[in-house]
Amino acid sequence: MAQLILAEGGVSIPVGYRWADRFLRRHDRLKMKPGIPLESSRVRGSTRERFENFFKDLRQFIADKNIKPRHITNMDEHSI
Repeated sequence: MAQLILAEGGVSIPVGYRWADRFLRRHDRLKMKPGIPLESSRVRGSTRERFENFFKDLRQFIADKNIKPRHITNMDEHSI
């Protein structure tokens, strides 16, 4: 992501291998949080077909209820 941001600003020099560590040291208010692995049942159930069906149903629900884009937000199970 950092490389994409630099490219948007016209910088073509690649970021270094440890750039994230140095960035976090410079910005001590930011903290790392360890990831939580997915349960194996969730991984097995995550198929392309299921995702396509979910988003097809979601688009249909939004259309049926006439939900405006400004009333749609994104949230995960931790309310982030």
